[in-house]
Amino acid sequence: MMRRVCLIAAGTAVVLALMAAPAAAQVSFGPRAGLSGNPDQFFVGGHVESADLGHKVTFRPNVEAGFGSDLTLITVNLELVHWMSLKNSRWQAYAGGGAGTNFWITDVEKTMYGALNIVFGVQHDQGLFAEMKVGIEPSVKLTVGYSMKVGG
Repeated sequence: MMRRVCLIAAGTAVVLALMAAPAAAQVSFGPRAGLSGNPDQFFVGGHVESADLGHKVTFRPNVEAGFGSDLTLITVNLELVHWMSLKNSRWQAYAGGGAGTNFWITDVEKTMYGALNIVFGVQHDQGLFAEMKVGIEPSVKLTVGYSMKVGG
């Protein structure tokens, strides 16, 4: 069962990457890591981001694997974010949210739950970003990461 959940998560990540890639103009991707509360965990993962879909909105799906609190938590999030320029700054703010799927894996059971998230963050024009995500289990995530641009 654990292998099946990992294969589903990996397959979902590949599909998400392929969905974002055709937007071409200025696709980005990169690693992310951070801490979550309830459950208290350290997590690592990655994201892809589409080009601007219009009105400064991008599609930013991400996959993360969390470790700690006697469980492994794999999250797959499908998020839209709206970008806002910060006056006289190389940083931009973003806010958005979306739906996701959480795979809870313990020694006793494996369970899948739906999730809703709200995300707030800032990103430097060189790619470094920090964000806070509020949702339903994990209740809060603090993330740092890096976005690398590809294409046009």
